[in-house]
Amino acid sequence: MWKQYRKKCLVDEIKITNEIEGVNSTRKEINDILNSKVENNKNTRLYGLVKKYDLLEEEEIKLNCCEDIRELYNELVLKEVIEEDSKNKPDGKIFRKEEVYVQNPTGKIIHSGVYPEENIIFNMTKGLNILNNDEYDYMIRIAVFHYIFGYIHPFYDGNGRTSRFISSYLLSKNLHPLVSYKLASTIKENLNSYYKSFKETNDEKNKGDLTIFVMKFFDILIKSLMELCDSLDEGYNKLNYFTNISEKMCVGDSRKFKVLFILIQNTLFGDEGLDIDDLSSICKIGKSKIRSSLKELEENNILYIKKNGKKDQLTRVLYKINSTIEIDPEVTIIGPYAFDAQTELTQIVIPEGVITIMSGAFYYCPNLIKVEIPKTVTNISNNSFANATSKLEEIIIHNKEKSISGAPWGAVKGMKVVNWVGK
Repeated sequence: MWKQYRKKCLVDEIKITNEIEGVNSTRKEINDILNSKVENNKNTRLYGLVKKYDLLEEEEIKLNCCEDIRELYNELVLKEVIEEDSKNKPDGKIFRKEEVYVQNPTGKIIHSGVYPEENIIFNMTKGLNILNNDEYDYMIRIAVFHYIFGYIHPFYDGNGRTSRFISSYLLSKNLHPLVSYKLASTIKENLNSYYKSFKETNDEKNKGDLTIFVMKFFDILIKSLMELCDSLDEGYNKLNYFTNISEKMCVGDSRKFKVLFILIQNTLFGDEGLDIDDLSSICKIGKSKIRSSLKELEENNILYIKKNGKKDQLTRVLYKINSTIEIDPEVTIIGPYAFDAQTELTQIVIPEGVITIMSGAFYYCPNLIKVEIPKTVTNISNNSFANATSKLEEIIIHNKEKSISGAPWGAVKGMKVVNWVGK
């Protein structure tokens, strides 16, 4: 699943690096470019940026002189910059001719870029000399050049995307590629402190000391590593959980288990679903047998199937075996945020004996479709099921007296029906 997980991280990074600059892009838009096997869509929006990131681990990019920076900029973002505002096209020999100002997310000017162009070229050359000087530690060189690029701000627009790509490229050459795919997301999570470190470093009182920014850059990298490890650990634990259930379910049917195991991995670590061709290739099983296994899994309500044009596409297919969460029958209270953010959860059947469901117990379960609550439940706290998505279609409450207190549904949107049934 390395390929699928890498792709998921790549899409995240591209989407977020655009968001930081206020450029809207969708996961589908990015995936479509990544999936394209032809070169005739080079005029597609974001094509250059997406393809550059996709080749980040393989391509050798020259970063020796100002002309190299401009060539990279052209490939990455020039098309989008012109489309957004043609006035932002670089108008100098290499970079911009006029002044430019750096603003924080609130629109406040925090820095004036280097000006005029000869000063840009002079300072960029010095920055590149530092970047390519083996006498300094490699990681420090990356951090220093990231700062210098931001300080110079050589273009009217697209500086952030270009700078983050350069840093990601350099990190991929010295660390694991996945670390480079977490840079933008971690910067965004720490955007205020990131901008603050720029401001403090720029302060004349610091007399050119870059320590503040370098330490912040390293702090961001450490957080990126920690988040990556946490994400992989969580995925690994879920994989073991689902695999154990699948083994019990598919006893004597190794073919169905193999298909199910691949779908579980893709659900946990992939960005898109797998179609029949994908499954046949990965599992080394004929398409007719794949179809047979999928049919059985679908009949047992295990798969979530999305129609993608004329082709069936299994999209984040396995959320849980039988799409149902298992709650111990001896449980009487479901505590606060007990199942918070269970993205694999599609269905809940709460056992008899549960009396109370506390606040946030099933908060943000975005794929939840159906909830069934027994008659023993007499109290559901506010927002127990808040922030479920429009997929939530039905809530069945086995309480004839309708005595349940609280406002449990919170920000649920698109819920079709609440059924009060039976005794």
